[in-house]
Amino acid sequence: MLMIYLAILETEDERLKFSDVYTANHDWLVKTAKWLLNDNDMAEDVVHDVWLRVINHKMKVLPLPTDELRDWLFIALKKKCQDYSELSRHKHEVQPEDWHEEPESDDYVEQTVINKEMVDKIRKNINELDELNRSILTMRFVLEMTTKEIAAEVGLTPAQVDNRISRNRAKVKYLTERETQYHENI
Repeated sequence: MLMIYLAILETEDERLKFSDVYTANHDWLVKTAKWLLNDNDMAEDVVHDVWLRVINHKMKVLPLPTDELRDWLFIALKKKCQDYSELSRHKHEVQPEDWHEEPESDDYVEQTVINKEMVDKIRKNINELDELNRSILTMRFVLEMTTKEIAAEVGLTPAQVDNRISRNRAKVKYLTERETQYHENI
């Protein structure tokens, strides 16, 4: 996973600092998350979210002294664990109206396959964008950064970032729809 995080970062200095922080704290974060959640899979997801948060706030977090950095990581981890626990609790609650629900139909399974194929097409079309536009979309929709934060990262104005997001979303949508129509006509 470290390589994926490093690919998101722009400068070599950021990569080196993040790599040091990751190496020093990753195992501790995973162990702590497993202890807090008592769920290995969910712990991995939580830790992944914490690392994305570190990247999102790298200018503030990476320069922190070791003790403060570890405190920041723990607070972020604790918050994410609470969020995941809350989601998990709601996900497993069975509502009375669901008690007599029929098992999933073949239509549901077919729709799930179609949705996965659509996600794969979208991912492929995003990967065909140039690096700057791909990074801008990643920062906006994966890292959930604001337009202003993205503009500061890439050296553009917020209006330019908004334009790139809008144009590239439309481009990916057009390419995906065109590809879908092409495959439907075969």
